[in-house]
Amino acid sequence: LFAGNGRFYTLAADKLPRGRGFGEPVSLMVDLPSDVSIVKLLRVVPGKVLVAASSGHGLVVDIDAAVAQTRSGKQILNVPGDARAVACCMVNGDMVASVGVNRKLLVFPLNEVPEMTRGKGVILQRFKDGGLADIAVFDAAKGQGDAVSLATVYNTLRAFCDAGLMQEVTVDGSKSYFDTNTHDHPHFFWEDEARLSDAPSDQLVIAQLPDAPEGAEIASVDVVIRLRRKG
Repeated sequence: LFAGNGRFYTLAADKLPRGRGFGEPVSLMVDLPSDVSIVKLLRVVPGKVLVAASSGHGLVVDIDAAVAQTRSGKQILNVPGDARAVACCMVNGDMVASVGVNRKLLVFPLNEVPEMTRGKGVILQRFKDGGLADIAVFDAAKGQGDAVSLATVYNTLRAFCDAGLMQEVTVDGSKSYFDTNTHDHPHFFWEDEARLSDAPSDQLVIAQLPDAPEGAEIASVDVVIRLRRKG
């Protein structure tokens, strides 16, 4: 268990409550402070994880080195100042995607992140305001001519959407665009360029929507205005 104070705690699987019920508070199993949130719960398997703080710092650690032997846990990521640990993911790839609260996305090679057993790590992404929101590790193309794993990239983008950091805009049944502007607004789709851009929301007026069928509710409304060049 990785927590917001940068510590890893170990929960013995054979000690967890079994069967139906509400379970047991984690605070009764380990010494997790009441003001510290849980970032990630992982199964201990051979491998490495990438951990990061809201300050933008991060490092890679071997899971075996993160296993704690006491209830107080093991300090792995030294969190500076008022920052807190916010992300933890398995290292299954060679590229890192990090996104900030300001919705700016940065992609860089995993080998730029040091492997450590404890420390502050290096700066993954700098921020003037806000901080780091989430990270993901994915595979890039493995050599010239090989295809990128689209499923991995798509799943990474979907994870950012689920976290409220992006929104997916579907133009037709085969194409999706990912927008870092998560506020409600319409889009222009330039057919000649297959490009999506923001449209001014203050010029759009929707007077009324049709009632949803019985047993359903409207989840969202996407307004995509198709454009083509004159002449």
